[in-house]
Amino acid sequence: MTTTHIPPEPPAGENLRDQLHAQCIICSKLNPHSLNLRCTLNPDNTVTATFNPRPHLKGFPNQLHGGILSAILDSAMAQCLLLNNIHAVTATLDIRFRNPAPLTGSYTVTAKIDESRRNLHRLSAKITTDTHTLATAKSQFVEQHD
Repeated sequence: MTTTHIPPEPPAGENLRDQLHAQCIICSKLNPHSLNLRCTLNPDNTVTATFNPRPHLKGFPNQLHGGILSAILDSAMAQCLLLNNIHAVTATLDIRFRNPAPLTGSYTVTAKIDESRRNLHRLSAKITTDTHTLATAKSQFVEQHD
């Protein structure tokens, strides 16, 4: 059973992502070392972002490091919550690597809230190219209250 959660709005001109993740290594627009992965909130409350793999993030020759893929999936799910005005942290993260992740081309990450109950939110995400799903994830996030 899914329950509706209506959190307070962040201050005018700021969303929770920019408030709470100002220096995030994945999504910050201020941190000079960030991947600057900025998800966009869609009308259906899912989020999407596109990115190009960078050669300095490789693991195996000519492949993006699996830890980077994991961090991107986790960040997209966190941004999905934050852009829906829910402040929560990762409690569990289950990743499935589906195909090699070449250091060429463009990737798309999508994330969605599958279920929300009280302070627990279950989400899923995936990273795709035009032809393949590279990795999928499922997670649980627990709300944080100040």
